Amino acid sequence: MDSSLGWSQIARSDVAKATELLKGSERGVRDEIGFLTLHQGFSDRFFPGTSVLQTRLRYALFVPWQIQDLADQRVGSAPASVRLQKAERELVLRLKLGTSANEDDDGGVIGIRSENFQPAQPPAYVYWTALRLWGILDPVVEGVWPGRAEILARIDGAGGLRDERDDETTHVRNDAFFFALPERPRHWYREGGAGLTPLNFQLPFNERKYLRDRLVSVRRGGAMRSDADSLLARLAAVKSPKFSWKDLDFDSDAVKQIADAEDRDALAVAHAASSLTRIGRSVYGALIEYIAQKCDKRKAENQLHKRLAEAVSKEKAIALTCRLDEVAALIGPLDPKFSAALAETLIWLKGNTKDVADLWPAYKASEEARKDSRARLPNTPRAAVLRAVWLAENARESDGLNYRWHRVSQLLDDLHGGKS
Repeated sequence: MDSSLGWSQIARSDVAKATELLKGSERGVRDEIGFLTLHQGFSDRFFPGTSVLQTRLRYALFVPWQIQDLADQRVGSAPASVRLQKAERELVLRLKLGTSANEDDDGGVIGIRSENFQPAQPPAYVYWTALRLWGILDPVVEGVWPGRAEILARIDGAGGLRDERDDETTHVRNDAFFFALPERPRHWYREGGAGLTPLNFQLPFNERKYLRDRLVSVRRGGAMRSDADSLLARLAAVKSPKFSWKDLDFDSDAVKQIADAEDRDALAVAHAASSLTRIGRSVYGALIEYIAQKCDKRKAENQLHKRLAEAVSKEKAIALTCRLDEVAALIGPLDPKFSAALAETLIWLKGNTKDVADLWPAYKASEEARKDSRARLPNTPRAAVLRAVWLAENARESDGLNYRWHRVSQLLDDLHGGKS
């Protein structure tokens, strides 16, 4: 880079464009050099069907009820997708009436902060994989499940819905897309054309029993999927816990006691990977700061270097127990350049010197392989703009991974009647 390109020469218009680029391309996901691989791998193993976008367990019933209603009613000329959007908006308003949710505290109501209360990522999108993996969505044939668009198209289709397994002599309607759903609550439908009736996330006995029966049958997921009970299933099977799951960590003693032997070992590996991730994210931030000082002529502040030192001090002992071969054995092969960056980080932690610049080549290679023109670590004018935006908006405390536990613990509290 030409040394005349200083921090003061980054145009505001370029920064604005970079901000939009980052928002549009990354969708708010923090994945500096590939850490999301670890997050997804262990999350899918322990808690199949979950997502960071999920909020409350009762949505796993709201969604099939809404879609089944479309199939049952078949009124009007509007396509099923349009009618579903209307139902999704009404659900937001009904939950707003029935809970304490507001724009400051959404209370788990998906879409309450959306324009006109129309969720950009509606519950049917957020929970569809859960409906499949939790045994709520019926397969079309063994091992094949329909997508949302397919079901809506079948609802719109003329001549009724036919089972995909029909042969020349058998014609069986398959109007019910979901497994033996519990009855809707009495106030699910409007009465006599009245206004919207409130809904909340509290599960009555029949709904709780249905969801528990579904969840306890969930098998271990992820790259190494097996017929063993998933950790999610074993946690769901706990009867009347006297605590809130939200008060525990994903690898707390209470969780480990419930896990089987294989998952107890996997939780230890996941803990080590989480500690290494916190250090790695801190390394990334310190490298951004280093390059900004060295190449962009930004004034030295070293705030992110201090955070790196704090992360190393707290997480080093656990991080050094991370064995990348064990990680790969549990969640599948890691990208070679990402794996190389992690291996270099472990070597760096074991060494006597702690010059973060030593990790620049490995981290830059991994980021460029993933992000191409959106990478922030290269010594280029474009990367300088992206660094400026990142330092202005995202230079926050680095954290490890909790493998969706902040969501899973709420789902479990909903299931077991814990505090909201």
